[in-house]
Amino acid sequence: MKRRYLIGLAGIAFATLLTSCSLDSNNTNNKTTTTTTTTNIVTTTEYVEPTVYNVTNTLSVSTTVENGFTYDEEISKLIINKSGEYSISGALNGSIECASTLQEKVTLVLDGATITSDASAITWLSEKSKVEIKAKKDTTNYLVTNASLVNETSTVQSNNNVEFGGKGTINITNSQKHAVSASEVQIKGEVVLNVTANIKDGIHAKQIDIYSGNTTITATKDAIEAEVNTKGNKGTFTMTGGTLTIKDSAVGIKAATSISFSNPVDTDPIGITLKMDNVSTPMDSEEITNTSSAFTYLLDGESQTI
Repeated sequence: MKRRYLIGLAGIAFATLLTSCSLDSNNTNNKTTTTTTTTNIVTTTEYVEPTVYNVTNTLSVSTTVENGFTYDEEISKLIINKSGEYSISGALNGSIECASTLQEKVTLVLDGATITSDASAITWLSEKSKVEIKAKKDTTNYLVTNASLVNETSTVQSNNNVEFGGKGTINITNSQKHAVSASEVQIKGEVVLNVTANIKDGIHAKQIDIYSGNTTITATKDAIEAEVNTKGNKGTFTMTGGTLTIKDSAVGIKAATSISFSNPVDTDPIGITLKMDNVSTPMDSEEITNTSSAFTYLLDGESQTI
């Protein structure tokens, strides 16, 4: 009896299931189904492989900018005619010039480059566009000017703004004038920047901003000078992060208007380290302030306060 009872229950369950399926089938037939199709449009930027140009036997330029530069073999000058990014590797006894007609930013990525000049500056000229000089990661690069007093000029020179960045090392040396001269100079990223000026200033500009990186300056005159322009504007030095080491200079930091150490505006403080060794006058300015929450200042190995 027990077996027949179980079978009976199974029969009832099966009948109930058939009835349920029949009802669902009837309900489905009476429904109006609306289908909505959504089309996703995805826009992608196609990667363009940079073209490598062997400019000379020892100098190569890699870029995606078609007809972006020319090379004047007679005076050993690489001339950048279009905005964009150019990777420079190898050696050149000559100079690089960015045309003054450029409107947009030019980025020069130094990828194991050694550029020297005995007759003129290694010059970046630009009236309206910024020039960024980046060191590729784990590379060491040299920009050296040995121009005579007759051709006295800076090693890196711009009529506009110059930015130094990247994750490698850039060594800039000048035997007669400023190592770097521009309207504005910015140092950012993880770059290791070594600047040597045997006669005059290390970095000379209207406005100088250091955001990060590791910068070392050795200069006979001023390691850093921020002067005012003909309209009396700028003359400011600001540091919000990174390490700055100044050695063997008459003046460490000279700014006509102000010298300021402060926290970054939109990011967390990463700390400021300022070290000066064998510097006659550490800082010279009308206004010197420190509002940074993470600031370290050493003068000849001894802690100082501002």
